[in-house]
Amino acid sequence: MSAPPLRQLTFASPAEQPSREIIESPVHDSEDVAQSSTTLARPARPNELKRGRDRGLTQNSQPGWWSFQTKSTTAPRPLSPTRLKWWLAICAAFAILAPAISIVMGWTLHAREMTYPGPGNITLFPGRTLEFEAVLISADPKAGSMKVDWRILGEKNSQCDADNLGACTEVSVFFDTADGTHSTQEEILSSDRPTRPLFKFNATAFAIGDLTARVPTFRTQLALFSPEFDQSSLLFYPFDSYLAEIIFFAEEEATNATVGVEIARTRGIAVGLETHFGHRGSITIPPGLVEATITLSRSRLVKVYCIVATVAVWFITLILVLVMITTVFFGFKQRGEVLLVPVATLFAFTQLRQSMPGAPDGFGDIMGMPYSPNDV
Repeated sequence: MSAPPLRQLTFASPAEQPSREIIESPVHDSEDVAQSSTTLARPARPNELKRGRDRGLTQNSQPGWWSFQTKSTTAPRPLSPTRLKWWLAICAAFAILAPAISIVMGWTLHAREMTYPGPGNITLFPGRTLEFEAVLISADPKAGSMKVDWRILGEKNSQCDADNLGACTEVSVFFDTADGTHSTQEEILSSDRPTRPLFKFNATAFAIGDLTARVPTFRTQLALFSPEFDQSSLLFYPFDSYLAEIIFFAEEEATNATVGVEIARTRGIAVGLETHFGHRGSITIPPGLVEATITLSRSRLVKVYCIVATVAVWFITLILVLVMITTVFFGFKQRGEVLLVPVATLFAFTQLRQSMPGAPDGFGDIMGMPYSPNDV
């Protein structure tokens, strides 16, 4: 293979300007050449005659001139053993710690089951009492409602059993209709005491274990209203919170005598929401009636996820803006790889908003503002 042709650039003759240099470099037709050689020639100083021979410089065709060859290569420098060890250690640590941290956060920060702390300072009813289990099915702040299933577990302080069916009278259960439990178009909503029961409990069928009888369970749809909460709006997502109030009581159908009701057990999880039971301390609750409030708020895992996603989107957006300012206004050239990652990431991060549990549509909330640059 013949050597590439040389291109000679002569700035001046040695007689006119001895300080100038003659540079000869090969001309390549392709940019894929890995190595290139350059021939440099300059006048030799007197004190360099001996040192030049020792360093391997050769005398040029012109007397008093010395020439030497320099080579440059475009091959990447191999990683040193120390850098290679650090790279392997960081990759292994990330592959191990990333799933481990995700599992720990998911296990410790997820929403817990609904738990009832008890009646508190409310006086318990000493007579016949129905025990209920409350199961949280779902909660939808967008629709402003939550669904709870109620199942009668049994009776306490009661003489009703299979050997004494005469004491097993039917019981009517009343719920506050303002919570939207069984309102119909024919019913006029009012603040009056409810007169139409939501559920009738057949104590005789329950006592004898009649398998043909219906299961003593029913579902209520409670309204989420929060007049005392400032952040009871999707505008404050994911820091919004809502309140639902439960008020129900029971009476014997024949005599209208009071039958006590009690929440004996609770369970159920609303996806992405935490539930906290409480009681209003400013009112007096008569014995036999259940009054409780359920506060709904976003779980810690949802809050952490929303904050991390928002910070990541803003961080990538700021990087892209700074790169554009540096390139457009100040004229600095950027490699294509620098722009590829931020642009691709911005289009990918816009889909994270749809994955946020219960996030409002569009933007305009406190978490939606960081996404407005992407939506535009």
